[in-house]
Amino acid sequence: MKKVVAISFNVWDNVNSTNTDREINMEKLEPTGVYKKLTFTMLAKGNPDCWKALKQFAQLFGVDWETMARGGENAVVVPLMFNDGTETEIRFYKANTRGDCRYSIPAPVLKAQAEVGDTIAFTFVMKNGQAMLCVNVTKQPEYEYICEVA
Repeated sequence: MKKVVAISFNVWDNVNSTNTDREINMEKLEPTGVYKKLTFTMLAKGNPDCWKALKQFAQLFGVDWETMARGGENAVVVPLMFNDGTETEIRFYKANTRGDCRYSIPAPVLKAQAEVGDTIAFTFVMKNGQAMLCVNVTKQPEYEYICEVA
């Protein structure tokens, strides 16, 4: 399994250094246009197919879909944070059978953050090099701007 250690972005540090490491400055999030409304299957299955925008966004974190071998053991693991400070990981991999591009967030973590019908959006924060940030914009509509294309 390939684990991403550090990616350099020319963006600001979204982690507010004057507070604890878990507090994120939500006023400086970069719009990415990477968002999806969650279905029952996405939450129950735990490893849904990647959609085009998330596949492209994952490439910023070192995911090379073209050369990636099939199977979960070849996944690229990227640190993932939610805006409440919850830290976990998101795995990107190709399915064994047809080679479909998939992502996986641990089901208990995702289910604690979102429900069927909620829209989640992805952006990034700089913490220990980098991390993806997932925001539930249904429960926090003030962050809907993340869904805009940058």
